[in-house]
Amino acid sequence: MAIDVMHVTNLMIENHLGRLGEETDLIFLFGSREKGTAHPNSDVDLCYTPAHESEWSHCTVTVEGILFDLFPLHWSQLERMADFDDPRTSLIMDARVVYHRTEEALKRFRRLQDHIRELEQPAARPHMVAKAQGIFQQTGYPFLQLQLAARHDDLPSAKVHTRQIVSAVTHCLMVVNQTHNDTRQLPQVLALPLLPKECGALLDRIYGASGVRDLATTCEALLQQTRALLVTEQQAIPQHRPTYAEVFCGAYPEYRDMMQHVLRSCEAENPYVATDALTFLQEELGPALARVLTGAAYTTFHSPADYCRHLEELGFPDLLAAVTARDWTALREQALAFDRRLQDLLTEHGVSLNAFGSTQELLDHLNAYPAAISPPIRPVIEDLRRRCRDASGAEVAGARSLFDKVDCLQLPVPDLAAALEFYRDKLGHSLIWRTEGAAGLRLSGSEAELVLRTDPRPAETDLKVASADDAAIRFVAAGGTIVVGPFDIKIGRCVVVADPWGNQLVLLDQSKGLLCTDADGNVIS
Repeated sequence: MAIDVMHVTNLMIENHLGRLGEETDLIFLFGSREKGTAHPNSDVDLCYTPAHESEWSHCTVTVEGILFDLFPLHWSQLERMADFDDPRTSLIMDARVVYHRTEEALKRFRRLQDHIRELEQPAARPHMVAKAQGIFQQTGYPFLQLQLAARHDDLPSAKVHTRQIVSAVTHCLMVVNQTHNDTRQLPQVLALPLLPKECGALLDRIYGASGVRDLATTCEALLQQTRALLVTEQQAIPQHRPTYAEVFCGAYPEYRDMMQHVLRSCEAENPYVATDALTFLQEELGPALARVLTGAAYTTFHSPADYCRHLEELGFPDLLAAVTARDWTALREQALAFDRRLQDLLTEHGVSLNAFGSTQELLDHLNAYPAAISPPIRPVIEDLRRRCRDASGAEVAGARSLFDKVDCLQLPVPDLAAALEFYRDKLGHSLIWRTEGAAGLRLSGSEAELVLRTDPRPAETDLKVASADDAAIRFVAAGGTIVVGPFDIKIGRCVVVADPWGNQLVLLDQSKGLLCTDADGNVIS
């Protein structure tokens, strides 16, 4: 007598709900039995979605030779599938929900299906091509491993890394085709309308290869053809060509700083600093020029060969050749010529260089854009202008350094008690003070503190200054900006600032004195 598959399925569902009913938002069936393509011994695939990420219980059994697998798929995993970041997108679209704890859980699942449909529409084409390019980059490390396996004639390892490469390729092909298919099924992959050249033949050679070197060579060809397809698909998307001003507004000081690194490397005859600065400049300036000239948005998917030709076309000298030749005199001359060419190019197209010879020039520039200064910051700016009128540049240049010392390193933690157990009890940092949501620990050999806090802000390093208000004024005068504040804190005043390159710094003073604590380190209000 044949097994009653649905009866066994219902038994498993009933048992699961009896154990984890309050923890289960959804249960759904998927796979070949739901699609009507099953053979008599096909597996029965069941998933449940836990209400909490911490639940991982599963049940896998065989009954009369048929595998029944009930395993968890968390909401975070389903969301990755719906975003096409996980190749199992088709699972969501093919699933049949057989249990939902609440209507809201069912609606949430339906919204994921709707999101998939949205990403399969023409309007999402640029986003999906970019996503496919990102997925394709996941092939890099497996391909390196494949090359190493080929050197040692290690066929078993080569097969594993080949499977990783093919999985990433079929995933990115699903995404660039804006469809949901089973990437494990070769006929479904080869039925896609957009494929790399000779895709079928290359996959046949991969699956039929008996030698490691043949595997490596064929995988390399598959990767080259897939990359060519993704480049072509990006080029086929209509592109908006921004102006020089839109792309390069405020950018010249950063390029100038890179060139200063190059000039300093010439003085020190340091090829490592020179090469690092020049490649960084190439990676920043090349894509920006290409964006203006072609409208194409270049990312880490692309090679400098895709966009740096524009530098030569616009008359920029080749700086890397001088580094390779260790010709420091030539490099210095060419670096200065490169900088002059960049200044001329940007100026020709109406881009401000934001290069000021004095604080007064900066203030004149700021005066031209009064609307850009938010109301809370205007009093600070006005005070800055007054001080700049009253003080000479020599006085500013001769002032003491702005930062006194590192005040603390702040780390966000989800559980303060667990963090104290780790940093205090296991790593040996003694407690200085503690509140309900934070604690300060001692760093031996330093006056700085390690602060653990439960609020979700990113980690930060706080710098101590004599006066947060004065520091804000001086920081703006030097060319920085105020992000937040100044504002009151328990020990004094604080301000968040950003340097010309966007690095945010937290500056604080202790104008109200240190925190008062009891014998156990608890802060006394």
